[in-house]
Amino acid sequence: MFFRKKPSKPSWKSAPDSADVGAEKRKHYRVPRGSTEPIWVSLMCEAKAPIGGDCVDLSIGGTVVEFDAARDPNLAAGDTCTLRICASSQNHAINATCRVVAVRPLDKGWTRIAFEFTNRIELYAQLDEYYARLFNRRRQMRVIPGYDIRIPVTLTWKTGSLATTVHDISAEGLGLKIPLEKGEALARIPVVDIALRLPKERADIVLRGAIKSRTHFAKTCLLGIEFSTEGDVEHAFDVLRGFIQERLVLLQAWNEKSAKRKAS
Repeated sequence: MFFRKKPSKPSWKSAPDSADVGAEKRKHYRVPRGSTEPIWVSLMCEAKAPIGGDCVDLSIGGTVVEFDAARDPNLAAGDTCTLRICASSQNHAINATCRVVAVRPLDKGWTRIAFEFTNRIELYAQLDEYYARLFNRRRQMRVIPGYDIRIPVTLTWKTGSLATTVHDISAEGLGLKIPLEKGEALARIPVVDIALRLPKERADIVLRGAIKSRTHFAKTCLLGIEFSTEGDVEHAFDVLRGFIQERLVLLQAWNEKSAKRKAS
């Protein structure tokens, strides 16, 4: 779900194609406030100057940016665009092709826009070791299954069940993107039983999880679920950590190949 920032007077620093970055973090998964550096985000516009926004959320799947009244880009759900994302300590930036999935007006003329990264291959090719950490701004690294990998998952609760596939996963929890109508069945369900099958595994991983967030887009809902550590679940977490580490190794190999291609 989207989180409203505490009322405060926005301040903008002078930086090329950039704007001050909000420090809002989620209670779960996100790293503590102040432990990550500011990130500049600019909406790249044809024939006019980039529009700087306030980045309040960043992941490998997308970002949430807030614009003040003077910088409102007038975007609507479904629009496509390019964002320039730059850490304050780095000389190079990440250019990401995006699609607008939600636009929400805030107080005092501010607008909050959720962007989904639509070209993951393009994005991965730009992520060196430094930026890979920033695009996983969580206590535990989160990964997205490859395009050729589907991780089936079934949620069950007292009055129903839901079968879908994993959108992203970490050693602490997972994200599930489901149709809005199916999300309604889980609107008042705080805890679910989870069964998921990772690649190369012969049996399901069975855990319990608490639904910690519900982010509504135009036609889908992204559920954020935190795994419970109660019970005899250490083997399940070992399998999860092994899968995540394997994905991170593949990402690093991709980055190294991309760096060699650029150098040549």
